[in-house]
Amino acid sequence: DLQQSGELGCFALTEVGAGVLSGFIVKTTAIYDNERDGFYINTQGADAEKNWISQGLVADWVVVFADLIMEGKSYGPHPFLLRMRNENGQLIQGIHVTDMGPKTVANDLDNARIRFDDVFTPSFSLLNRFCDIVNGRYIQVGDEPMRIEVIGQRLLTGRLAIAESALVAVRQLFLKSRKYAEQKLVNGISGKIPLASLPHLEQLFYEANEQLTALEVFSASVEARLAEHLRNGTIPDADLVEAISVCKVRNVDVATQMEHRLEQEVGSYALMASSGFIYKDMLLCCKFAEGDSRILMQKMARDELKRAQKSGYVSMTVAVLQSDPVLRNKAIKTLNLARALATAPNMAEAFAKEWKMVYELAEAICDVHVHRRPKGEEIARVLIHHPNLMPALQEPLLVSRL
Repeated sequence: DLQQSGELGCFALTEVGAGVLSGFIVKTTAIYDNERDGFYINTQGADAEKNWISQGLVADWVVVFADLIMEGKSYGPHPFLLRMRNENGQLIQGIHVTDMGPKTVANDLDNARIRFDDVFTPSFSLLNRFCDIVNGRYIQVGDEPMRIEVIGQRLLTGRLAIAESALVAVRQLFLKSRKYAEQKLVNGISGKIPLASLPHLEQLFYEANEQLTALEVFSASVEARLAEHLRNGTIPDADLVEAISVCKVRNVDVATQMEHRLEQEVGSYALMASSGFIYKDMLLCCKFAEGDSRILMQKMARDELKRAQKSGYVSMTVAVLQSDPVLRNKAIKTLNLARALATAPNMAEAFAKEWKMVYELAEAICDVHVHRRPKGEEIARVLIHHPNLMPALQEPLLVSRL
């Protein structure tokens, strides 16, 4: 009905207080009123205002995440579907929307700040796939309880899309810049030569193509795995969730590094709006959106430590002896951090003290996931059975086509 009517919606999860390295914080509350069988949505202070809400200035509806509270008990963040504007386009009483201010990039997209003051909504506005309110009681629906991890699953598609968009953007920059560099003449030892023929630029183009191609193949394989879960309505396993995080961390990191190196080598061309470098701050958006990269890396390291500690020090030591250098490097980083953790009061303090080792382990985990991407012979087998995919591989932007 909403699609047919053309009404717009927005997704209000991020809050002002949920900045870099703060993790998933929701202070907005939804307090249940038994007499009215509904919730009062309230913004608990300036830090709880919803921020960076795309389409928030024009949306008719909003999915707002708030801490569900019944009889003084908090059930954690839950999503509620609310009407933001009436049929005349006026904001519903108690909902306040302002522009969050000009940005360095993407100002064609409105990003709003939203505050809720005693906004009442019926209990049926609670999105009830995992839980519901029945006869004034909170009940679980199905086998999967509502929790932060379940909400996080809803962000996986966005996280992967952001990771792939970073590759697409930088791949396009390199294609455009190479075309320019092949036409731009500079002074060589024997006279005029194309800028692209300079050894250091040739090397950069080669390195970028190698790294971007590897990540494109890896990201496409991760997307194929996630697509199976989306089609079947199942929740991805821990390895796939981590692989998606690796896509986000590694793709954005490599894209940012390659963009910066390229920008330094193509002269004043990079200053022209038509070159595309004007949009480089989008890579910074990619780093923070749908899960800050640092938070994701800390989670990778924490999960790896838990797996290693469960298997025991003997298994950790044996893993260090394996022949594959990529796997061995991860095993060494895990063992070193585990030893450091053994003398710390708790994991939180160990992570704060040994932060460098934490991120080194996370990088090693990323290396392993990318290392295990489909190789040439695997891709060849796919093409034998699905020759229709060959044209897609002949185009420069491989992402999502493999």
